[in-house]
Amino acid sequence: MKTKHITEAVMHAVFFICGMLAIAFVALISLYIITAGLPAIGDDSGLCVDWLQGAPGIYSARYGNLDSDPARCALLLQNMRGATNRAAHFHTSICCAFPNGDVLTADGDCHGTIAFAPMGERGFGYDPVFFVPEKRRTFAQLTAEEKNEISHRGNALRVFAAELKEYLEKH
Repeated sequence: MKTKHITEAVMHAVFFICGMLAIAFVALISLYIITAGLPAIGDDSGLCVDWLQGAPGIYSARYGNLDSDPARCALLLQNMRGATNRAAHFHTSICCAFPNGDVLTADGDCHGTIAFAPMGERGFGYDPVFFVPEKRRTFAQLTAEEKNEISHRGNALRVFAAELKEYLEKH
């Protein structure tokens, strides 16, 4: 189990959330915990593309300062022209901070590649261009059940649920 004090969680969150956003995120969680006296849970996800040195990463929802998922997918595909390595993964980090200072963290990944063109009508964000070789389809072509079995969020939530259960049994 990954039970940590809140200051250790800050260092963990910086890995994915980064910089000032991490400081603001932890400050808000701390304020909520102090004010409400209840646990606070936060999460973040992003698409990390090897060819783009991990971009769009934490900026996935704001990639290229564009305001639509199709526009961000188009920019990603444009930036992948000529790429010899199309490997990518989605990453999710979850953090739960308790009023006593304990913190649980969980991470989940789903590895795949960037397709050459959007495929599928389901999902959102980069789902139409995130291809899962084992399934031979993009996230947007998978049913909700299929996606939840392998997705970064599903993986992180399964880890988090197990850690939370263990934590609650001990406290």
